[in-house]
Amino acid sequence: MLFDVLIRTGIATVLTVGAFLLTRILVARFALPLLRRHWPRWALLVERSRLPMLTALLAATLTLYLGAGLLTEGYPRYTELLRLVDGAIGLGIMVLMLTTTTSIALAVYEQLPLAKEVPLRGFAQLVQVGILLIGGLVIIGTFLGVPAIYSFAAFAAIFTALGFVFQDPIMGFVAGIQLATNKMVAIGDWIEVPQYGANGTVQEILMSTVKVQNWDNTVTTVPAHALISDSFKNWRFMYASGGRRLQRQLLLDIYAVRPATPALLAQFPTLTSVQEQIAAGQLATAGILIDDAVTQPTNLGLYRVYLTDYLCHHSRVNQEMMRMVRQLQAEEDGLPLEITVYLLDTGWPEFETSASSIFEHILATLPQFGLRPFQRSISTNIDATALGEPSPVAVAQAKPTRR
Repeated sequence: MLFDVLIRTGIATVLTVGAFLLTRILVARFALPLLRRHWPRWALLVERSRLPMLTALLAATLTLYLGAGLLTEGYPRYTELLRLVDGAIGLGIMVLMLTTTTSIALAVYEQLPLAKEVPLRGFAQLVQVGILLIGGLVIIGTFLGVPAIYSFAAFAAIFTALGFVFQDPIMGFVAGIQLATNKMVAIGDWIEVPQYGANGTVQEILMSTVKVQNWDNTVTTVPAHALISDSFKNWRFMYASGGRRLQRQLLLDIYAVRPATPALLAQFPTLTSVQEQIAAGQLATAGILIDDAVTQPTNLGLYRVYLTDYLCHHSRVNQEMMRMVRQLQAEEDGLPLEITVYLLDTGWPEFETSASSIFEHILATLPQFGLRPFQRSISTNIDATALGEPSPVAVAQAKPTRR
């Protein structure tokens, strides 16, 4: 009797281990090379995953299930128990295979250009959670001997109860679907969500949250439903348009604005040159900015024409978009001169470099037109000190007081 049990156990063990090893060999020698030949992206991910091991374990489990009668011959109760445990293990392996396959499919999809516009990571996570829940209920039902229809009814009841407990994650998941469907946010987008302190690049779009890496390399997690219910700024379309807006002001000393009289033209030859170019029609926007009814131009008016022409010929300015140099309402701090253009450099460092170059040129050419920026009186003292000269405040303090 004992000898027969040992023989049957040995045969079942050999068949189970043989099925496991044979499956591993077939997968390694035939399935993976065929996959590499036709779908190389899938092959690399499958090799790095646990799918080949799970496939071999499933084959071994099926072999043991079929050979359970041989192993427990004469003991029908043990045969049913062995098949019950083996079936539950097989269902668990199949659940793991399905979740692993979902992860592999998601990894392949994320390599496509479409994945940045329509991310499906949240949807894949939901599918995996559903597979785990359904698989767990089926395994429990198998142990308890409950029909599958009752397992699904229990799953519906549990899902209904969880719907009340986990309202925020469910709302986040629905919002994530809306974000993906409407292409409101994609991986790599630069977004600003001030109410959550997020200002940076989208790294991941998960089932209920959006992970944003800020400019200071911190990470902010924003609820997906907040991007639906509240407003946020997405800079993706700015990059796609090919022009980033530069709109800055320069405060001018209002007392430096004077009519372009012969005396002033003689004092600043650049004014004469620009006026001659306007009369000859050599400046690109002279006809727009100089009205024929204006008989006495000013140095500021000539400077506006000069700046507009300068921007029209600047290599980093998008000439297909708006270019404007205008005055704003004068304030106590001076006369604002606003420059509005769109630069071809949409990247932040490149944009700042081009913008700095433009305003450095503006500041350098102001004196040639008899203009000067507005500065408070204390700035003169600072400049005098920087040049090695004693400031008026220091001179006043150095004078001896009379008693």
